[in-house]
Amino acid sequence: IFELSSLLHTKIRIEEPYKSKVISQCLKCQQYGHTRAYCGYHPRCVRCAAGHQTSDCPNPRDAPPKCALCSENHPANYKGCSIYRELQRRKKPTSKSNIVTDNIRYKSSNVQSSHPSNDTLFNKPPYSDQRKSYAHATSNQTNNHAHSSNPIPPDVDLNKIISSFLEEFKSLINPLLSLLTKFNANGLKNHVHELELILNNKRIDVALITETHFTEYTKIFIPGYKLIHTNHPDNTAHGGVAIYIKSNIMFQLLPSFSQDFIQSCAIAIKLNDYYFTIAALYAPPKHNITFSKFSEYFNTIKNNFIIGGDYNAKHQAWGCRTNNPRGTTLHNFTNTKKFKISAPPGPTYWPSSPQKNPDILDIFVTKIPNHILYHTSNLLDLNSDHSAVLLTLNASPTSHQAPLYLFNRSTNIVQFQETINENIKLNIKLKTPHDIDSAVNNLTKIIQTAAWSATNLNLSQPKYNPIPEQIRIKIVEKRRARALYQRTRLPSHKQSYNRLSNSLSKLIAKHKNTVLTHNLTNLTQKDGSLWKSTKKVLRYKASNLPLKKSDGSLTTSDTEKAELFRQHLSEIFQPHSDIVDIENTNIVNSDLNTSLQLSPPIKSFSPNDIKYLIHKFPLNKSPGFDLITAEVARNLPKRAIVHLAHIYNSILRLSYFPVLWKFSNIIMIQKPNKPPDSTSSYRPISLLPLFAKILERLLLKRIVPLTAEKQILPDYQFGFRTSHSTTHQVHRLVDAISYSLEKKLYCTCAFLDISQAFDRVWHQGLLYKLKSFLPSSYFSLIKSYLTDRSFKICFGTATSEIASINAGVPQGAHELNTVDQRW
Repeated sequence: IFELSSLLHTKIRIEEPYKSKVISQCLKCQQYGHTRAYCGYHPRCVRCAAGHQTSDCPNPRDAPPKCALCSENHPANYKGCSIYRELQRRKKPTSKSNIVTDNIRYKSSNVQSSHPSNDTLFNKPPYSDQRKSYAHATSNQTNNHAHSSNPIPPDVDLNKIISSFLEEFKSLINPLLSLLTKFNANGLKNHVHELELILNNKRIDVALITETHFTEYTKIFIPGYKLIHTNHPDNTAHGGVAIYIKSNIMFQLLPSFSQDFIQSCAIAIKLNDYYFTIAALYAPPKHNITFSKFSEYFNTIKNNFIIGGDYNAKHQAWGCRTNNPRGTTLHNFTNTKKFKISAPPGPTYWPSSPQKNPDILDIFVTKIPNHILYHTSNLLDLNSDHSAVLLTLNASPTSHQAPLYLFNRSTNIVQFQETINENIKLNIKLKTPHDIDSAVNNLTKIIQTAAWSATNLNLSQPKYNPIPEQIRIKIVEKRRARALYQRTRLPSHKQSYNRLSNSLSKLIAKHKNTVLTHNLTNLTQKDGSLWKSTKKVLRYKASNLPLKKSDGSLTTSDTEKAELFRQHLSEIFQPHSDIVDIENTNIVNSDLNTSLQLSPPIKSFSPNDIKYLIHKFPLNKSPGFDLITAEVARNLPKRAIVHLAHIYNSILRLSYFPVLWKFSNIIMIQKPNKPPDSTSSYRPISLLPLFAKILERLLLKRIVPLTAEKQILPDYQFGFRTSHSTTHQVHRLVDAISYSLEKKLYCTCAFLDISQAFDRVWHQGLLYKLKSFLPSSYFSLIKSYLTDRSFKICFGTATSEIASINAGVPQGAHELNTVDQRW
């Protein structure tokens, strides 16, 4: 092609291209080789290397810089950076010739390449005695080059030459951005570090893995991804499939399919307002899968779907060299059902034996709406006898909404306090229950509005762990070595590829070990990092399996699960049926309806009492529906504390507890070693508003002296009492047993466990006993606290309808937990 002097009535001249001495650098992610307009990576600060835009950097100008590329103490755009110098060094040409050697050009006739290449450019032209490279063509140029003494013979097919050149150029710029990756791991445990690196580097949303070789004891965790897997039915280390999906993507887990002939796990996600089933499938080659067996599996899949995996099915309809019986069956089945098969352009199976030929075994069976575009391509980054397949969809998955917070590190405390002082009015009327409810609602809105106006809500960015430059270079070298070996099948190229693969694996393991060592050495007891890491390791990881309804059907969405839990708790928050009878109920109701005796009012609360308890309240407690945390309350101005004291004292005066403070969000925590598909296997945790908890603790200070004075609680009652713990109770029990043994007496012990004791407390019965020893002012307030309580379930991204609580006391109700022991 470099011999051409004219084409289509156009004169051609070959010149050296203009080479910029400066390597382009992105102003968004700080990486070299592209600009901000074409950047798809997360932002990195040029000064502090944090995950935010440079213009949003909270650090002052004189703060020590940190490079986002090499982590040294200089800005990322510093031209003396080791990464920049290395790129400049590699940019310099090392050879003046671009002629490819014979060893690279050699290719076995039995191999179908996954990277199609055309040797037209490198063969000897029929009209020349020697090859001519691009460097040779651009050397010794003269102005009269158009009048060269080597005219183009008329028998040369210029269209063929240009077409082959354009096809090779297209293969070089083929994009690799993908939504789905299908990878046959042939034992995932040995490739997990490499897989984690590729998932982060390629920004893979969903990864379908086949031949995982998992058992029930295998647990492989990749940060930022959730694992769903299905093992072989005999639970031995062979076969099996898995799905890794980004943690921020909303999905629903679907029932798995585990048979000897097919193993599959599936999830349901939403893409562009369409629900899709995405499944990983592995079909071992030794089984005879008939048309009916394919029907048995695909009948479990609903709606649109993408099922990728190792089908071990060959057919020329999707690019295989030959057909096999399973491929013919699958081809007939998909044609009957009008499904589509998407295969990559090149082979996915590369046998180690030179007697076998590469072929396509890993494919996608899809049912996708026509307006959603997609394409597949090969990916040679992973080390296995099966190369990965990338499926890129022109669709976006639905992500989890970030949890709402009132405060973050960008909150302007001064502005927050000034806004509250401007909007709070202290001279309001608090003479009726309606006035109290309005004051509580108004205070909540003022605090929320002030916090959000003083906070940058878009500050948080997803965590991104940059890959060291040394590992990136090694990945590129390994990818080239694998492509070269797959083209040539030469033993020398196979040795080079294996050497680079082993070197990369050791390099990745060393990098992870360095990061882990750094994290472990920085754990301390002072900031709680040691206990957080320990809790993270030992914490029971709940599964997100569908729940069973009463009719045996399964729930799939978070909304259905939330409603199912609401129905379950509505039945739980009722008194035990075996302890309530008509006679006792009439006696209790008759006593509660009698008039109360006069009693002194409850001593009012001062702003200092409230402020003291707020500052003692733990910072790590989850907020209620109003999102007000202890951190927010600690930064309230004095005017807000005084206003809160007015509300508290009006509550004491009217013996009325606000409705908003009796509403709780309930989250469900799965109990360890319980069936995850049953609603009874989850423990409800109530999240109450902070100001309600502060009021409860203030009341507890008034109630405890009354119970101590009248000796309501026996000395052997240790629950919910200060300076008493289970350890002390065990010592007391051991002492009683030792005393009996020493005196040669009988020692009997009865252990009772009341099912759902706190959730099924009979309100009328509890009030009946409280009325016998509490003054009427306290009794009326607790009665108001127990009545008209409500809740809603928060599960995943969904919430249920509001339901009433007819029995039980909420977790965290300190004064009720104390007096409930009397019940």
